[in-house]
Amino acid sequence: MYALAAISWIGIIFDALDGYVARKTNKVTKFGAFFDSTMDRISDFFYVSAFGFAGLVPWTGVSFAIVTTFLVSYTKARGESLLPGSKIVNGITQRTERLLLLFLCFALFALGFNNVGLVFFVLLIILNGTTVIQRILKAKELLNG
Repeated sequence: MYALAAISWIGIIFDALDGYVARKTNKVTKFGAFFDSTMDRISDFFYVSAFGFAGLVPWTGVSFAIVTTFLVSYTKARGESLLPGSKIVNGITQRTERLLLLFLCFALFALGFNNVGLVFFVLLIILNGTTVIQRILKAKELLNG
């Protein structure tokens, strides 16, 4: 289990670097951004659901975490699609913060703190929910002028 977790975290590092490399080499494309966002959602599912598959967090918590994680991304993408040229407020949690929170949760499990999972997932759900509300309110402000 720990080897698979290590491999997935290596994947996160490469995921973080791909946009940087594309910008530095002037290879940024709209399709690349679209494809990267799509792959991010797939990897988000696996990172969050892994805690359920491993039995570290109850599936109820995993389910709510997945939904709120997807809503964070959706509210930004949908808001920005209705407001070309505008940026929806980032909110309290971005993908990097969510992944760091999951990494910290896993690291604590690896160190023997077996009862932290649900606490971290409740925190993740609250932070995600707060970000979704922030983005909805910002979109309302910008759309209603």
